[in-house]
Amino acid sequence: MSVLKLRRWRGHFSLLLCLWSASLWAGSEADDRFSAQIDAALTQGLDALFPDGYETLSYTSIDRGESFDHKEKLLLKDEDDKERTLFLKTFDPDTPLGERQRVMAATKCVATLWQHPQFLWGDGEGTLMMQEYVEGGPATIEHFQNKKNLQAFIQKLKKSHEMLSKSDIAFEKESLVVRTQKRLQELLEIEPSLRKRLEAAVAYAESFPPVCTHVVHGDVQGGNILVNDQGTFLIDWSEVSYGDPLEDLGSLAEQLAFTEDQERQALEAYFGKATDHTLKQLKRYRLLNRLHFGCYFLREGIKEEHRRKDERPKGLLGLAFNPKIDKGMRLLRVFLSVTK
Repeated sequence: MSVLKLRRWRGHFSLLLCLWSASLWAGSEADDRFSAQIDAALTQGLDALFPDGYETLSYTSIDRGESFDHKEKLLLKDEDDKERTLFLKTFDPDTPLGERQRVMAATKCVATLWQHPQFLWGDGEGTLMMQEYVEGGPATIEHFQNKKNLQAFIQKLKKSHEMLSKSDIAFEKESLVVRTQKRLQELLEIEPSLRKRLEAAVAYAESFPPVCTHVVHGDVQGGNILVNDQGTFLIDWSEVSYGDPLEDLGSLAEQLAFTEDQERQALEAYFGKATDHTLKQLKRYRLLNRLHFGCYFLREGIKEEHRRKDERPKGLLGLAFNPKIDKGMRLLRVFLSVTK
């Protein structure tokens, strides 16, 4: 493949990148610098992966995981005219550099264990990460009704905890307990009128002593579990930190609506047996996970309503029509009814 073809691809991508970044970041000087940094990182990465040249075929924004906003799928031909699909994850410049670097390092660390998607390249500045693109869909309740699927996944999750805990990566102690407490405070700051109604929620979140014994994924839920004919893969390590392994088990159980029998199977796969204590703790983390997401949806919905306030027709109760607020209140109502 000629150098000319390589240069033509570079120019094509730069044009796409300028249009993309202008639409997302309002074109400030800092944003322009970060856009140039992305372009340089992408060129550096592709040069490293395909030193003999490459040609772009398609470039598409995709929705895979919620963290670090910008995700693209790039289809190209390599020097042998073989089609390759890459998953590009661009880290938000407002995210602290250390956090971006930790996520990238964790993703690279566990890639050999989960096998797919493979980590291909990442720049030292924490700007851009490249992985293989793996087709598949999110895990469903039905998938983990198969005991073998559940056992295999939990055992790999445990190995991930152990592998990351033994690594030399400097992870933060940002457990689910800490994140939930922060999310509650953020919610109360933007909507102080909820303080009285959320007293029980605050008390529940504060009743947890943070446990930081292992490095955990931090967001084990259906959308971050990729399932295809090759197997089941845990993706999106953007919430990785020190915490309690039961956080991940509780998150999985809550997000995929596990029965008590499945809870026991998960605990047996991880610890070798399910005790009354671990079962009780898993259920507590399920509730904490519900509170965490309830506050998230409620916070995001209220933010939207604050932005729309001036546009809303008089007499309309906009809060009643916001699906995020509705979802958040449903999650919090269940939580409050349990903890009264």
